[in-house]
Amino acid sequence: MKMTNRTRTIIKLCFVIIIFSIGFCEHPNKYHNKSTSNGKTTYDHFQNNRSYRNKNNSRIKKIDNLKLANKQLELLQSLSPRDSSVIISGVVLNVLDGDTIEILHNDLIYRIRLDGIDCPEKGQSYGSASKQVTSDLCYNKQVDAEILDIDSYGRFLAKVKLPNGIILNEELLRKGYAWHYKKYNNDIRYAVLEDSARYGKNGLWVSQNNIPPWEFRNGPDNFILPEGVKYVASRYSKKYHLPSCKWAKKISQDNVIYFTTKEEAEDKGYKPCKVCIQ
Repeated sequence: MKMTNRTRTIIKLCFVIIIFSIGFCEHPNKYHNKSTSNGKTTYDHFQNNRSYRNKNNSRIKKIDNLKLANKQLELLQSLSPRDSSVIISGVVLNVLDGDTIEILHNDLIYRIRLDGIDCPEKGQSYGSASKQVTSDLCYNKQVDAEILDIDSYGRFLAKVKLPNGIILNEELLRKGYAWHYKKYNNDIRYAVLEDSARYGKNGLWVSQNNIPPWEFRNGPDNFILPEGVKYVASRYSKKYHLPSCKWAKKISQDNVIYFTTKEEAEDKGYKPCKVCIQ
C-alpha cells in the first residue's frame, strides 16, 4: 500500500513529538535553567526564593494574621453601633492553651487572647492543667467576647463572658490557673483575684516555686539553681544544657535535673547540647 504525503507528514510529526518528550523527561531542568540578567537561572532563583520563604515563614505568618485580624476588626466596627464596644458572640471551636481560644462568629474564626491574664505555657508546670480548666469552662459553648485590642500576633484581646455570666478571664484567676498580667493590665480586681487564689493555695499556687510565664518565655532565670549547679537537663531527654540555653528554658521545673560538672552529666548518660555547649 502506498503512503500518501499526508500520512508521511503525520508519521514524521509523531516521531518529533516522541523524541521531544523523551528529551524533556531525561533533562527536566533543561527547560527551566534559562539565564536571567543577574547571572542566576530562573530555576535556581525560584529555589532560592522558596528557601527564603521557608526561613521567614513565622514572620510572614505573623504579619498575615495581623492583617486578617485588622480586617476582621474593621468589619466588626462597621456593624457595631457607634460609641459601643465591639462584642462577638459565637461557639468556642478550639482551646489552644489556657489563655487563647478560637470562636466561630458569622462563619469567621476569631482567635481570642484573654486580656489581663497570663496562663502557664505548654511544657511549663500546670500548662496542661490550665488548658484543661479553660476547656472545661468554655469549649463548645456559646460565649460573648468583648474586643479590647489586637496584639502583635493578630489575636483579639478580649474579656470573654460565659453562658452563666461569669467572666472567663476572672474565673481562671479565681481558680488559680493564671497570673494577673500586670505589665499590660492594671485592673485592681484582677490583682485581688490573683492574691486571693495565692493565699488560698488554689490551682498552681499549691506550689511555692512557680515561674511566671513571661519569665519562662523570655527570662534568663527559668530555674532556681542550687548552689554550684552549672548544667541542667530534662528527665525525658538525654541532652544537658547551660541554664541560659533556649532548650533549657523549655524544661518544666518539675522535670529539671541539675549537674555541677560535665563529667557528672555524662556519667549518667547525658550528652552535651550542640547549641550551647561547644
